[in-house]
Amino acid sequence: DDAIGIFPEFIDGYGILILPTTGRYWHVPYRALVPKGVGNLLVAAAIIGFFVLACVGSATRKDVTTGFDEPAHASYVAQIQKTGDAWPDLTRLRLLDPHTFEFTGEPNYLNHPPLFYALLAAIGPKLEGRPQALLAYRLFDVALVAAGLAALLALSLLAPFSRAEFYAYAMPLVWIPILVQLGATVTNDDLAFFGGALATLGVWQLVATGRGLWLACALIGMVAAAWAKLTGLLLTATMVGAALMYLQWRGRMRLSWMMVAGAVLVLAAAPYIIFVWQYGSPTPEMPAQIALLQDGARAAGWTDLPRKSFPLYLASFIVAFIADWMPVLGRAVRPITPCSQFPRRRSFARWPAPRCRCAGFGCGGKRHAMSYICDLFP
Repeated sequence: DDAIGIFPEFIDGYGILILPTTGRYWHVPYRALVPKGVGNLLVAAAIIGFFVLACVGSATRKDVTTGFDEPAHASYVAQIQKTGDAWPDLTRLRLLDPHTFEFTGEPNYLNHPPLFYALLAAIGPKLEGRPQALLAYRLFDVALVAAGLAALLALSLLAPFSRAEFYAYAMPLVWIPILVQLGATVTNDDLAFFGGALATLGVWQLVATGRGLWLACALIGMVAAAWAKLTGLLLTATMVGAALMYLQWRGRMRLSWMMVAGAVLVLAAAPYIIFVWQYGSPTPEMPAQIALLQDGARAAGWTDLPRKSFPLYLASFIVAFIADWMPVLGRAVRPITPCSQFPRRRSFARWPAPRCRCAGFGCGGKRHAMSYICDLFP
């Protein structure tokens, strides 16, 4: 039943019709003719569609003061629009009032390169005095993050992964608790996410296929992430550099690739070279930023604590990072641990490993699905 018949007749290069003398058909399994990976492609498309809907729902309802310093990023854009200076003096940046979107006398504390904000200022509507215009910028950022998520899912489609491998790869991406809120916010982190995803896809395919097209993809992603923030440059440049070193070790490196990668690296680092020339540091220390950190330390009670040595500080930082890494948002989902899903009177160690994994994924999936639904529907 799972086969089709093909009669092997054909015309050869001399125009002669070739027919078999037996009259038999070739039987070919139907499943051999069906394109592979279609199921994964449909699931990836559904993931992107549902993610965009959740982001748009969050973008239309989220308060501007909720997470990711959105007022500061919007103020950066509005300042460029007002002055017309695509490379403004960071010490002269001012913040918008989050309710009226009129400029205040309070200094802005951001110290990122202005390239992303200049792009938004050029393509978006005027922000000063118009809070409703923020939605257009949020939708642009939704498109950026959705494109980054699509690039990461495309990696699994091009690999190609089996169905189980695809789900094991895609589900952690879908379950990133803050990805919807990040995409619905005007912030340079969205460009960094897009650039990092594009660089990851390019590096994977470059190593797998050895085609220069994927090197170009990786380098474009590196520039995008670098022009968003310094950490984007450090992470993507390290990844691309490691991939090129691997290709060199395997004898698959081309001299032209090295030359192009070096030139693009200089281009990616150009904003920070300019910052060093202007301010003496790739991450200028703005007075407003220092004051913000001091106020936060004072509010947390850290100013009265004894000063720690560097090894002790490093150890305490690692412990605090692991324990409190989840950003605090109004609708953010709290961290998921499989142990927290079971009654305390039962020992988690007594549960068989497959059952624990299924329960952990099931509880995590249910909780994160509810977070998506909360973003879609008030």
